Amino acid sequence: MAVKCASGLHAADILQEMETLRLCRHRNVLPLLGYCDDARAPCMITPLMRGGSLDDRLLLSCGALERLRRLGFEADACLDWKRRLSALCDAARGLAHLHGERILHRDVKTANILLEGALRPLPMAHGPPLLVYRAVLSDVGLAKVREPTLGGNTTHATTRNLAFSMGFGDPALLNSSQHSERTDAFGIGICILMSLVSEPAAGLVTDREDDICDAMEDGIGPLFGAAVAAAGWPSDATRALAAVVHGLSIASKRNRRPLPEALVQMEALLGAVDGAAGGKEAASAVAGLASSPPFVSSRGAASMPSVREDEPDARAAASAQPEAWSGGELTRMVRQLEVGDADTPLARKRKRVTKAYDSMMVRLERVYAAQGHAPLPEGEQELRKIDLLAPRHLGRLNGLAHTLRKWWNAAKHRRDQWVHPPSDKEVQRLVRGVIAELDRLGW
Repeated sequence: MAVKCASGLHAADILQEMETLRLCRHRNVLPLLGYCDDARAPCMITPLMRGGSLDDRLLLSCGALERLRRLGFEADACLDWKRRLSALCDAARGLAHLHGERILHRDVKTANILLEGALRPLPMAHGPPLLVYRAVLSDVGLAKVREPTLGGNTTHATTRNLAFSMGFGDPALLNSSQHSERTDAFGIGICILMSLVSEPAAGLVTDREDDICDAMEDGIGPLFGAAVAAAGWPSDATRALAAVVHGLSIASKRNRRPLPEALVQMEALLGAVDGAAGGKEAASAVAGLASSPPFVSSRGAASMPSVREDEPDARAAASAQPEAWSGGELTRMVRQLEVGDADTPLARKRKRVTKAYDSMMVRLERVYAAQGHAPLPEGEQELRKIDLLAPRHLGRLNGLAHTLRKWWNAAKHRRDQWVHPPSDKEVQRLVRGVIAELDRLGW
């Protein structure tokens, strides 16, 4: 058993945690075994989680190994991808239960996800049980019951003195001081990202944002190599979880995915694992889940709302009226950008980047078909499409097309971290370069 004591300034947190644990009993929330509510020296008794925190098991620093030694944990401290995924699912279930009880945790992080010290069998749909370390969500001292709003809903809790762990605090809190289920779920997204790459949380979502979006959209990028090195993550699981992280922690707050939807995707990945499978077999088991809605962002699949919500799809319009896209669309877009030195608002710039990219792809696809090639497979990755439509041996056109693809990717996902978007002149220069190369090739 573990005894947690406090006095002075921390006494209120202990009392709050005891009350929350008394009200919320769930297999994935640290249980309360006993307590003393004397305000002079309150304490609570909980099970001793000898497996340590998920934070320690992911980072494996010298301090982490020492803490595990003191807990009496003597097994291999490193977690493979299946055990990481199991712990993440346990934590997300615990948080979802708190939300169901109208309680916001307000301090979701890997240090507050605790693991048992012994492996337990987890029944699987395929093959024998998977041996995992079951996990619980702990440290609910900052938890707060949601306050009713004027409409009778209970979706937010306002906090005057914000306090959150570096890397796990939702940037939306800085503006509103309002915790919600989605600001809680932000922390789960960071826990998932840490589990993919075994890197500390501070600055992680900013450093890895482009990698996450590339993994979602194109199925390639540095995230895959980092995930393999960290825990042998299969590429399909990495891509699916990158989409979950985006939905929970990178998308603008109003477009965030609810935690229950993310949990469904995570449990689907875990449920597809064969308990007896090795790396290749397990990777095969989760293949295809990376493209399951609602998280994967690709044309034809559910995704974050595009910047062109009120416009018809450019490529669909092109197939209906092919002559309307005879190259003039790119030229007209360049003229729209001739607005002087002042930059256009970011929303309009995103629309124009998106329109330019779609127009370019329509033109390239028409030339590709005229050359006698078979239509590109449905759902083909954008990076692969460009390498087929504007092959690398064309040099400049390939490079310009890939640059426009990256800008389109940023615009499509409406990323709040697109803090240095291209200027109007840069967009204009790039599109003119694409037009010049297409004209030079007679395309």
